[in-house]
Amino acid sequence: MSRLIKKFAISASVAAGMTALTGLPALAASLGVDSDSVTGQHLTYCSDGTTTFLCDNNAANWEAALSEDGNIELAGQGSSADASGFGEFGFDLTTLTPGYINQSATKLSGTLGGTAIAFSSLTYDDWYGGPVDGYSNFAEKWMTEAWNDTSTGVQNAFVSNGAADVNAALLGVAATDYSFFRRISDPNVAYVNNDGGALNFALAGHYDHESGFKFSEVVKLTIGEGDDAITKFLYDFGQAEESGVYEESDGVSHTGIYRFTEKVDVPEPSTLLGLMAVGGALAIGKGKKSNKDA
Repeated sequence: MSRLIKKFAISASVAAGMTALTGLPALAASLGVDSDSVTGQHLTYCSDGTTTFLCDNNAANWEAALSEDGNIELAGQGSSADASGFGEFGFDLTTLTPGYINQSATKLSGTLGGTAIAFSSLTYDDWYGGPVDGYSNFAEKWMTEAWNDTSTGVQNAFVSNGAADVNAALLGVAATDYSFFRRISDPNVAYVNNDGGALNFALAGHYDHESGFKFSEVVKLTIGEGDDAITKFLYDFGQAEESGVYEESDGVSHTGIYRFTEKVDVPEPSTLLGLMAVGGALAIGKGKKSNKDA
């Protein structure tokens, strides 16, 4: 963790820091993308400021989607609302046992302030792979939290379909081949930036969904690499903000937006650069004094 924070601090934008030193506001740095930034099935939505629309999957459009009003739908597929790569029940030829196979997450990767950042869709193993925060798995954690939060509409929906409690709701999801979790495993990443050490990003969604559900999809976020990497599942419950745009083909998608901020304990770019300048001046002063004493 300490090495991650060190990397995040030292590689803060020098240009942003310089503008801050001259009295102008520091600019937020955007996620750096290239032709290898998105791997796996996905959909890219560009925007004209009013509507979002499908455009070609390439680095220029990814960058535009993340800096304007578009988004990148990880594991999105036009033929189905389910996330691609979630997997399906079958026979694992490696272990020679039945299990969930053909899992393949889609990832959006880049660098922000010199630190590796990766957003990912979710697979079966992400939901059911093992204990999370005292729950048997992430599926149980998410469903319990959503059930107990009346703003989500989850409890009303599952009770209407015959579930008496959260356990019955979970069994109901399992009985339908996990389709409920498939539907929220293909997040639409709308923007990503780093403003003074805070990782800001958003997920596009619905402002008012016909189902009555009010929650974001789930994204798997990894900050850093190797032993210093931090991975977590992020999501939000309740009413989305109005995004000001809508998807041209259905008129309702992308009308809502959920904003997230992941705090990283580092100085603002301007403060950091100032400290570096002071440190450099002190080092030079010490060097001169040392030479004089010699």
